[in-house]
Amino acid sequence: MIRQASTVYNKWTNNEIFYYFDKNFPLKKRDLVEKALSILEEVTCARFKQNSTSKNRIRVFQGNGEQELSLGQGCHSIGTIQHEFLHAIGIWHEHMRSDRDDYLTVDLSDVSPSKQYNFDKLNERVSQNFIDFDYASVMHYPPAVFTTNNTVSMYTISREFQFTIGMKQLAFSDIYKINQFLNCTGIEFYLIDCPIVSVARIKVFPNL
Repeated sequence: MIRQASTVYNKWTNNEIFYYFDKNFPLKKRDLVEKALSILEEVTCARFKQNSTSKNRIRVFQGNGEQELSLGQGCHSIGTIQHEFLHAIGIWHEHMRSDRDDYLTVDLSDVSPSKQYNFDKLNERVSQNFIDFDYASVMHYPPAVFTTNNTVSMYTISREFQFTIGMKQLAFSDIYKINQFLNCTGIEFYLIDCPIVSVARIKVFPNL
């Protein structure tokens, strides 16, 4: 089976994800969060609704993970926000996939033992993969992540993709696995990959 998402946690009812902003979360950054979520709504059937009283909800706060979602300093790009909310939906890191050794070589020699869990490989009992491994996934960490001396902790097997990992925007594979995981149907969206190609209209998932 192929699915890169959790198999052990409950899904959000009706694909409605409730969240609210902590009172100390900067007002000027709330618009960025809402923009990031509106993009996800355009390409998936997930619906993000502000609600501070729902039994199941996400608290968005200024920090350095009711469910809490921490956005630390420097973590307020559209892609980073989407990355964190994808976790809240149930999507795991790309570099933790069960098949990651076919695509990556992980070097923990310069990674603190307290951070090495971030490179744990998931087994198929807790995660499956919906689509082939994608170096460009927004759920993939950059190559020098968690290293003490800014050395490389992840080498791509296909070396031409070494500087692809750690992208800060949604890839097609991210959109695909969200829709598969949430059982979305009949989704249409525009995939924009600037500046290499212009807007392309793509219809996917018509028969799920």
